[in-house]
Amino acid sequence: MKVALTGGLPVTLASTGVPNQDIAIDATNVYWTTTGRVITDGAVMKVPLAGGTPVTLAEPQNGPNGLAVDGANVYWASVGADVIGRVPVGGGAATTFASGQDEPMHVAVDDTHVYWTNYWAGTVMAQAK
Repeated sequence: MKVALTGGLPVTLASTGVPNQDIAIDATNVYWTTTGRVITDGAVMKVPLAGGTPVTLAEPQNGPNGLAVDGANVYWASVGADVIGRVPVGGGAATTFASGQDEPMHVAVDDTHVYWTNYWAGTVMAQAK
């Protein structure tokens, strides 16, 4: 949903009918993760800022959680698979950006690196793009 900075009623941009997890935006789209009905049924989705039909960028995902976008790619933490995933913002094949993590949770990006936290290890990780 979105609401004007000046207030007013919220507007629904998209509806998937399943629980949503995390959210990120860029200049043209809103991105979010869904948890699905079971943990292995999650997805990474997008919809234009003006709203419309949701587009699935990556599925099925095993517990997609933290989410970040850098203009070229969308990155997310897959809690159930212990990986950081990546997919182009325009769609295409999802790939593993980092594997062997310890329940990764939150994701952030800057111009050169992707950062995330590992819940059980208590670590903050960084990897060059």
